[in-house]
Amino acid sequence: MMKIKHWLLACFALSLASCGRRDQMKALYAEADNALLQRKTMNGLNMQLQYLPEGPNGGAPGELCFKLNVTAVDASNKINADFNQASYGVDTLFQLIMPGDTILPIHAMRIANGMYTGAEYLIVFDKARFATTTTGRFVFRDWLFSNSRVEFNVKPAAVRAADSLSTRI
Repeated sequence: MMKIKHWLLACFALSLASCGRRDQMKALYAEADNALLQRKTMNGLNMQLQYLPEGPNGGAPGELCFKLNVTAVDASNKINADFNQASYGVDTLFQLIMPGDTILPIHAMRIANGMYTGAEYLIVFDKARFATTTTGRFVFRDWLFSNSRVEFNVKPAAVRAADSLSTRI
């Protein structure tokens, strides 16, 4: 009986701790200065870049994972995302630029999510090469939809804070 009490108490404490961590993570993503969730609108397209922190629902340790969602501004319009170019060879579309170095993704793929008004991509970079920098830019060389170069700021301090919150026990 005593073991069950201790087990229940431990489960309760763990659930309280995880709820607090979830609120901290939401607050971290809500701050615009952190640049963990960014939106841009250009040429009739909405682009949303989200950092996926390490942990069970995000990237593996040592990986820097991003999710890019490209949709039409007008939801009734279908963008030209059905052709094979939107799915194959997409690793050439993305870069992570830091002072003195440019990192190419180790993995990039289109996510099959059933959207007919856009496309969603999962992009993975090597985190070790990104760990020592203080600033960076995620570049999407969009020759598929808008024929433009789209840049998003990446803040390594915010990335480390998100990873710390998501992997904390």
